[in-house]
Amino acid sequence: MVSESKHVLLVYFSGSGSTEAISEMLGTRLAEMEYKVTMVDLSISTKAEVIDDFQLIVFGTPTYHCSPPRTVMDFINKISYQKNNKRVFLFCTYGLYPGNNIRTIAKKLLSKNITCIGYMGIRGPASDATMMFPQWIQFMYRYEKGTKQKLENAVKQMKEAFSSKNPGQKIPSFKWYAPFDYIPNQIFARRKFINQYSNRIALINERWDGKPIQCPRNCWRIINEKAVYNAKGCEFCMRCIHRTLNKAVVFSSKMIDRARLDKEFYKKRKIEIDSV
Repeated sequence: MVSESKHVLLVYFSGSGSTEAISEMLGTRLAEMEYKVTMVDLSISTKAEVIDDFQLIVFGTPTYHCSPPRTVMDFINKISYQKNNKRVFLFCTYGLYPGNNIRTIAKKLLSKNITCIGYMGIRGPASDATMMFPQWIQFMYRYEKGTKQKLENAVKQMKEAFSSKNPGQKIPSFKWYAPFDYIPNQIFARRKFINQYSNRIALINERWDGKPIQCPRNCWRIINEKAVYNAKGCEFCMRCIHRTLNKAVVFSSKMIDRARLDKEFYKKRKIEIDSV
């Protein structure tokens, strides 16, 4: 029987699947260390009470233009102040660099009496860039070298911090370059992605297999046997782009036949990481 001190909630948000893949690899490693891991795939409908029965939390998130996804912050904002302090290990995935993503989340969680006791960032496949930029830019399709070692180090940090009586607080220092990146990333790029590209998301009906289209923000509904998309609420996580079979969802004619970062893609990436 697993003791209560070894019960871990691993909650993550993932668009195309990069953060999900890392979450699964961390979950496997924690299970091998005899932790009982409960995994939760975060969506707009996830209730804040999901954390109630856990003192130990691992929280994973992608990085959208140097910032946390709206879905992640919406979830954290729903969490009430915790009477008993909880411990969280934070990790993020990112295409180029993480900015102050983890710092922003750590400080917000601290205001809920949830202390960050460790963190990690891993550069991985870029869900947007792989659909928009030249395909010869191969590093956008791969995890960084040393990913396996980062995973091993992260699990060691968790084990030490979860078992320690006083692990201390660990919040990343403020990255000075982030404010300079704010205007191009948030005002122009992110706004363009949400307001322009999300409105272009469309279904190629002849490719659609008739099954529900995945969306963590419920932007896709089946109405009268037709898939209907509502851009309101979309944060362009691109799960529908990468996870819908037959490449049936697109936002540009230029990426209609591009390879998607689907489950098979990430299965291969996980094998590559473990084989190093």
